Amino acid sequence: MLTPFQRMLERVNSSKSDSDSAYFNDLMLAGEQLVKICSAGLVASIVDSKQKHKYGLVYRLLRVDGIGDWVSAMDEVLTGPASQYFEPSYAYVQQELTERLTADSWQYQSASLLSNCLRIIDSNTEPLPTKVAGKTWFSDFASLRNATKGHGAYTSEVYSKLCSPLNESIEKLIECFSLFKDIQWAYLYKNYSDKYKVVDISTKADSFHNLRIEKNHAYDNGVYIHLGKPVKVDLMFSDDGLVDFYMPNGGFKNVRFEVLSYITGKKSAKDATEFLNPPGELPSSETEGLGKLDLNGRVFTNLPKIQTDYIKRASLEKELKRILTNDRYPIVTLVGRGGIGKTSLAISVLNELCEDTLFDAIVWFSARDIDLLIEGAKPVKPNVLNEDDIAKEYVRLLEPDGVKNKGFKAKDFLQMELRKSSIGSVLFIFDNFETVASPVDLFQWLDSQIKLPNKILITSRFRDFKADYPIEVKGMSEGEFHALVISTAKMLKIEDIITKDGLIQELYIESDGHPYIAKILLGEFAKEGASGSFKRLIGSKEDILTALFERTYKGLSLSARRIFLTMSNWRTIIPQIAIEAVLARNVEHIDVEEAIEELIRTSLIDIIVSEADNTNFLSIPLSASIFGKKKLSVSSLKTAIEADTKLLNTFGVGLASEIRLGVGPKINKFFRDITRRVSLNREKIEMYSPTLEYLCRKYPPAWLQLAELYSQESRIDFAVVAYQNHIENTTDDYLKYNAWNKLTDLYKKLKDWNGEIHSLIEVCELKITGLEKMYQCVNRINELLKENSSLIDTYEKQIMVQKLVDVYSKKLEADTSVYDGSYYSQLAWLFLRLNDFRSARAAVSIGLSIEPNNTHCLKLKEKVGL
Repeated sequence: MLTPFQRMLERVNSSKSDSDSAYFNDLMLAGEQLVKICSAGLVASIVDSKQKHKYGLVYRLLRVDGIGDWVSAMDEVLTGPASQYFEPSYAYVQQELTERLTADSWQYQSASLLSNCLRIIDSNTEPLPTKVAGKTWFSDFASLRNATKGHGAYTSEVYSKLCSPLNESIEKLIECFSLFKDIQWAYLYKNYSDKYKVVDISTKADSFHNLRIEKNHAYDNGVYIHLGKPVKVDLMFSDDGLVDFYMPNGGFKNVRFEVLSYITGKKSAKDATEFLNPPGELPSSETEGLGKLDLNGRVFTNLPKIQTDYIKRASLEKELKRILTNDRYPIVTLVGRGGIGKTSLAISVLNELCEDTLFDAIVWFSARDIDLLIEGAKPVKPNVLNEDDIAKEYVRLLEPDGVKNKGFKAKDFLQMELRKSSIGSVLFIFDNFETVASPVDLFQWLDSQIKLPNKILITSRFRDFKADYPIEVKGMSEGEFHALVISTAKMLKIEDIITKDGLIQELYIESDGHPYIAKILLGEFAKEGASGSFKRLIGSKEDILTALFERTYKGLSLSARRIFLTMSNWRTIIPQIAIEAVLARNVEHIDVEEAIEELIRTSLIDIIVSEADNTNFLSIPLSASIFGKKKLSVSSLKTAIEADTKLLNTFGVGLASEIRLGVGPKINKFFRDITRRVSLNREKIEMYSPTLEYLCRKYPPAWLQLAELYSQESRIDFAVVAYQNHIENTTDDYLKYNAWNKLTDLYKKLKDWNGEIHSLIEVCELKITGLEKMYQCVNRINELLKENSSLIDTYEKQIMVQKLVDVYSKKLEADTSVYDGSYYSQLAWLFLRLNDFRSARAAVSIGLSIEPNNTHCLKLKEKVGL
């Protein structure tokens, strides 16, 4: 039994002890829940199509108030126009409610029990026929609800008679209908690891469990049924704890609709942004291919006409033409933000190729569902959505022999044409690839079929596939942008205004060279005149921002979404290492580098590499930032992102001119500010340790600053590790010299004699260490060996002393200005610890020859046998 049914029946059973009317009311609520969950599951089983039947049903059910409307929608799925788009492999589910069956079926029995209820309140109710379709139950339940809760008022005696058959009827349908009994249901929640938390809603949901360990799936959080693959149930809502289950309950207002939990009675509101456009017949896209293949130059093609206001983009056009005309790369992808000019660029280059003989045909397929016009974003009808649509369209254009023969299969024909076309070499174009039903699956199919000399060109906002040759389309160059603005301004008759006071340069900066945004802003500017701020104008065009970014944002992983919202919240140039370090402090299992690569791949952020140290700096276009802020305002991540932003502020505002300096100045500022906060006791260092240590691992010079901060806060153990990491990552002997001396002091405080001796030896081994300093080190080591002889391993002691003898004796030999015999007395002690009396005697002799009255050498004279 599905979890929501189980919870609802628990409520029903608990109300039995209250009263018959309470029991009956809860049973009616259980019936309403059953109708809605069944409808939601059936609507989810409709395959996406150009006719948008599924969209139309969801659109309607988010706005209706009555249970009869849900039954009506169910009828449309079962026997109406949408029924032919029911997932074919699971048609038996549909059949269980449409087939007329006799009294030995569960369908008849559940309908019979409900019919008994209707006869209790209306004796004129007609008896059931000998055969009944399962869907009868739902229309009869709507009648029962209308007669009781809608317009009826009955005694407790009547309610008492109704409860038993109604309860049995509901339970039988829940227990027997395959949609609940056999189809698996689960809640999917995507983690930062790009894997999913899968929470079973049906008793068994192991078909989903691979998502717990696999990456690279793109499913929104929500309730799903498994129909060979996970399919989202758009009309049912819960969370990853299955705390409650909500169904649409009307109350649609603006972009929100009401949802109700039949289990707890709680209400909430959900966002309906995805379902705002009224369903119905939509116009074709302006960039849909022509209806037939005509000769254009030397090539047969259905290319759409080139836009009259298209501005040439010489560098990109040259690159695209070069790749399309070579004998490599069977698949080429133009990737970039929505409205950046991918489609118009492709049409321009392809028209040029029509004058060549490389391809015999260029066939254009459009999946575009929104046209970005200067007056705004307009929904349009996609021409193709999947392999079958593409195959049918290709067959329609070519009209091959045998197309009307029995057994002709369009998809098989297209597969053969992709490998070796019957009309010569063909360039297949797939425009707006991101809006097909399953981009990754379609790409894999095309990739497995295409063979040179045939080629494929894809335009897409994002690229979740490999094995292609990607060409990124970014904002226009200043020259191209200037030409676009002048051309558009002339059309809008604002050329005199826009060419004054550096407005074109301001527009270029604010739009990031984005041609469509520039056109929209110019249109708004023409309405408002010079009083309109470009930034404010961008923010006011919410429908445009949604059209440009919504689909891309929706497809982001949780990790990429968090970084995008963080960057949107504080629009500046940010070192990539700063983003990584801030998230490292409290977000587990997040691959920041992979998430940033995803954002770059989807063109939501830009990357700039510093020539100073080859580090990455990230920026976000203004339009994307404004869209992100709107998303952040309703995001559950808002509090966490605001905390992240506060910490990012510590790196300081980023300027383009500072990138040439590298990341060092930013990290130094961060450490200075954190040190100040900690030293003033405003905050504890533990709050920042993960961030600081991450920065150090990525930028090793920072280990020294962290070591000093830990030392300042008497975190000696941590300071030791930081100094060690600093030494490991520097080649500068002066920095090493200072760090080893610091370590010596720290080990002394810790009474770690081995550590102190090791540090002193390392100081001695540095070439820059002078004799005086080396003498002090040797003197201290001899003291430590004398005082802690039993605590230091004999073999380890021998190795340490031998290293010290080698370096110290060489230093003494090299310095002819030694005037103090004590330098040699310390060497003699080292030889004695090696049991080398001969060398010890020699050292004492040299010491006495330099300074005959040296007390230290005189004391050693007898000990060494002089």
